[in-house]
Amino acid sequence: MHKLWPVLCTRRAPHKASAFTPPSDRNEKPFKCSYCDSTFTRKDVIKRHTLRYHPGILENAATMEQRQSPLQQQPENITTQSSLMPARPLGSESYQNDNFMLPSTIQPGLDLNDTIGAFLADLDYGAVSSNEFQLNNFGGGSSEYLNLDVPFPSSPLATSSTSSLSTELNSHQSWRGSTGISAAKRNQIMKEADDVITQGQELSISVFPSRLAFERLLTTFFEIFPLYLPFIHIPTWRAEMASPCLLQSMAALSASFNKEHKAAQDLYQAARRSVTKQLESSYAWTTEQPVWLVQSILILMACGVSSGKLGTFNEALLWAPLLANIVRCKQTPEVIIPEDDAELFMTWERWIEYETTVRTKCAVFCFLNNLTVCFNVAPPLLDWEMGCAFLPCSESQWLCTTPESWFEGRTRISHPPIRFSEALNCLLSPSAPLRAVKTSSFGAYVILHALLQRMWRFKQDMWMVNDITNHMSISHIAVQRWQVCWEENSESSSSPSSPHGAVSSNAAALLRLVHMQLYTDFSAVRSAIVSHDVEKIVKSMKELTITIDHSNSSLKTISHAINALRTRIRMGMALKGGCIGSHHNFQLHLVSIECCLFANAWMKEISTRPEAEWTTDEDECVKLVKETLGEIELDQVNAYKPYSTQLVYAWALIFDCCAVWGLQSILTAALKKFADSLS
Repeated sequence: MHKLWPVLCTRRAPHKASAFTPPSDRNEKPFKCSYCDSTFTRKDVIKRHTLRYHPGILENAATMEQRQSPLQQQPENITTQSSLMPARPLGSESYQNDNFMLPSTIQPGLDLNDTIGAFLADLDYGAVSSNEFQLNNFGGGSSEYLNLDVPFPSSPLATSSTSSLSTELNSHQSWRGSTGISAAKRNQIMKEADDVITQGQELSISVFPSRLAFERLLTTFFEIFPLYLPFIHIPTWRAEMASPCLLQSMAALSASFNKEHKAAQDLYQAARRSVTKQLESSYAWTTEQPVWLVQSILILMACGVSSGKLGTFNEALLWAPLLANIVRCKQTPEVIIPEDDAELFMTWERWIEYETTVRTKCAVFCFLNNLTVCFNVAPPLLDWEMGCAFLPCSESQWLCTTPESWFEGRTRISHPPIRFSEALNCLLSPSAPLRAVKTSSFGAYVILHALLQRMWRFKQDMWMVNDITNHMSISHIAVQRWQVCWEENSESSSSPSSPHGAVSSNAAALLRLVHMQLYTDFSAVRSAIVSHDVEKIVKSMKELTITIDHSNSSLKTISHAINALRTRIRMGMALKGGCIGSHHNFQLHLVSIECCLFANAWMKEISTRPEAEWTTDEDECVKLVKETLGEIELDQVNAYKPYSTQLVYAWALIFDCCAVWGLQSILTAALKKFADSLS
């Protein structure tokens, strides 16, 4: 049969190896890789696949063999190999595969049961008997004895990813296995920090974090930042392959969160100087920069904005125009998704690179717009500059842990990807259908920021606008349309149990802020927060004028303000150490100032009128305020003050209980002082 196939089949062999292997005209793939679930039509393709996706197996075997005692008796043959191996050696661009042997080749002098036991023993796991540690469990069985914090080998492509086997193993604990770093990687990070710090005579790093300390900081980072701005592909991101500058930035933010102030300052300065060195080596204003540099600057700006230190905060603001221009110059890589699953792993990796760039640019837009929302500074990156960019994909597709699940998920997508400008125009156009926008939860969050930016720019140009009422009406309609589209998205759940709840909680908090700003102007208070001066912030709160009418708009706004407070109480944010979710979410707290001030003004106004004049809806809102305040344990003295004042104390208590970041402590002091002045 094999000898006759060239005559029976008209397909010509592309190369010599194919002449000895019959092609499959029925899409049969009888040859299976020994290290993952990939299958192939020809046996010779397995070798090429193994060289590309499972490199360094013999190098790892030789390393393990050297660890064993020279007196240990080794068996002569072994036919089973494990794909568990160290990460790619630091700085190497490719593996040397000259001596590579196929899995079926007999290799003498290596007992993997003993070598794996020695390997885990080196990691303080203790001895593992050969009866307990079964190699056949690597194919998807129990992983009880497997340390998922050990880095798995990555593909030699530009965007690193786990192999099919490591993906299967990592599926038990999501991203935790990717934060591990080798001793060589830690030395590389420390060397780069020393090199850039040495250039500044006034700076020095006394004690650089140990390997375990650095891994702990990286783990913390993934718990406090990418959940709310998901621009890192967690299933395949590997600390071992990441830029030292990016790792320093991540660790600096985590150290600040953990209140390790000395380490945070050292790491921040090292990362800051590494970024500066990279920018000095190129024309930052005209040259396209790598994605890791954009991410590093973004994280460093987050460190500065949340630090509570005026100098570091102002430095973060100075980074804003530079970061905006880098995003303008950054090109999104093109990717073509085939209809079949040919070269699936390669396609998935290219797509990850594409989507990472898309999400990084969107994250920068949201973060820079947060500066406008929270501090009343001019937006450095305008919404029309993002017009041609596609919005992020769905979160479920982004978090797929295998190329197979990703490809299968794409086949179920019923609508094509939507561009930024297209989604925004659907919300702003009076003729567009109400349910026109179909986007992900992160994409919806990005578009809401665009609506907020337009509202901010309208306030600055209001004196030039002839028909203010019509413009405000368009904004109201756009927000209503956005809310309808957001609520229809199955991923838009703010529940702590939802895997996408973090992004949705940001969107929900921002939506309430939109309703506050549609009602009145809080820009004076926001500008005062920039000073980091408690007295100036309190003065701006006292001078703020909020005119409360008896319209439906007022009732809708107070409903959002009360629900914002109730949500935080429900999540335990009014209890010291009792938060169950977003207590570390800096933006979630920072955008709630308007809710506090509006609730205070509304409750103060309604208290001046007799209850007989209250409408049914107003009476329900007052009852809801009283019920909510009954859930908070205020000081005995403050608990007997007017309800309008108690509301401010309640918000101050929440800020105090969740005061992770330095700026939160400043706002806590300002709210307490403002509440004291109301008495």
